[in-house]
Amino acid sequence: MAELEVSVYCYWNGCIKYGREGVYYEGPAPKKIIVNPKIALNRLLDEMYVLTGVDVDKQRSKVKIFGRYPSVVGQSKFQYLLLPVVNNSSLETMLEVPSKHPSVKIVELYLEVKSEGVTGPAACSSKRQKTVKVERDSSTGNIGDAAVDADMTDDLNKESNPGVPKPCLSSLWLDDHDLRVGLCFKDADELKKAVDWCSIKGMQKCVVRETGTDECMFECIKWRCKWSLGAAKMENHGLFEIIKYTGPHTCRPVEPEKSDSEFEADEIERLVRRHPTLSFSELQNWWKANIGHELETSEVQAAKEEAIKRAFGDWDQSFEDLPKLMSAFQSSNGLLVDWKYDLFPNPKFASFCGVFWAFPQSIQGFQHCRPLILVDTKELKGKHQLKLMIASGVDAADYYFPLAFAVTKEVSSDTWRWFLTNIKEKVTQRKGLCLISSPHPDILSVINEPGSQWKEPWGLSQVLSETVLVPVLSRFSRTGESLEASWRNGSEGGI
Repeated sequence: MAELEVSVYCYWNGCIKYGREGVYYEGPAPKKIIVNPKIALNRLLDEMYVLTGVDVDKQRSKVKIFGRYPSVVGQSKFQYLLLPVVNNSSLETMLEVPSKHPSVKIVELYLEVKSEGVTGPAACSSKRQKTVKVERDSSTGNIGDAAVDADMTDDLNKESNPGVPKPCLSSLWLDDHDLRVGLCFKDADELKKAVDWCSIKGMQKCVVRETGTDECMFECIKWRCKWSLGAAKMENHGLFEIIKYTGPHTCRPVEPEKSDSEFEADEIERLVRRHPTLSFSELQNWWKANIGHELETSEVQAAKEEAIKRAFGDWDQSFEDLPKLMSAFQSSNGLLVDWKYDLFPNPKFASFCGVFWAFPQSIQGFQHCRPLILVDTKELKGKHQLKLMIASGVDAADYYFPLAFAVTKEVSSDTWRWFLTNIKEKVTQRKGLCLISSPHPDILSVINEPGSQWKEPWGLSQVLSETVLVPVLSRFSRTGESLEASWRNGSEGGI
């Protein structure tokens, strides 16, 4: 069953305030957008930027997004908390609100553009789960040691100090990456990830000492270091809150023995979502500059593959989405598409063999190009070992002109016949075209077939060996840059 879309109210140009029911926004009327509950944060940001008119290039790093998150405090009663929306996980938490709380029909998001850090609530007074009482020093805001007493249940049911701000629900990827008293996490796993992240970032090591299912304590592995962190699940909002923090580390940083692959993928994912074509060496340089230590090429490769999978889907998902992508291009841009299938004995079923496509802009532009077509193939990297078939023209400035493409499971005389026939029948009917290709036996068999449209008077074919072909192709680039770029793009290509 298809997932129901979620209505989102977007607020900005106002301020976040607190009332009897918790957090709310005071400012101009909101704008409403409809989104898929599984939308990625970067795509939601793009929609909100368009909606609000925020200058993305200048303000992206200063934009903060918060959600109005309902916490059940009684029958049909909510206390609304402030949830920083900083990654896909926290966004999904917000978009799940209508499905978990049917009385809440609209998701509210607050957009703020600030030059400073997160302007949310600071440390807060909360009640410990069941028998644990929290004692807080009101003069300093620090939390003392927790005292366990089985007879303190009545104290836990008292209202918390209304003058103290409500809890700030955090996540792993807050911009300042600082742990502090009052930060709240969805569960213990989110808290552990945050502590691990800060440890790796600061080149420190810590151990977790769980004192119960709803409590945990972290300490530095070096006994002379006084760094420690205590957190517990709070009864009033059900989140894990940092209630005690002693820092920073007083010990020396240590070189990491082995990097955390999940941490690497988390960090690189944020980067490849915006720049998916970054090379391994560029990612290594970025990691060294921002994290502080070096990664092996194999570690960067594994992390990027995992990040690409998270951000854009895996190979199987790509195949599932390919027909939708082509259909979208057909309906919106007039893309010319031809599918090739391997039929099964049952005609109702077939398997993917190849897909051919050409953009209408290329078809129209080729009329003004030289009467020359160059064809070649490249192996695509990835799970399924597909082949990319390329047909290029040459424009009046002697630069490559992209004409048509195909992705196939294999390159054979059958696929070359299908590819070249589509070019002649669907892309261009110009006479006197010269086809330049490598001396591959499958290509030779197709262009020399009886009735081939690549023979005179319809066309000409010129077969060149690689040693001759490369200098000829270099002729069609005045500086050589366009040839190198095309060759590199084809070599590193993938679906």
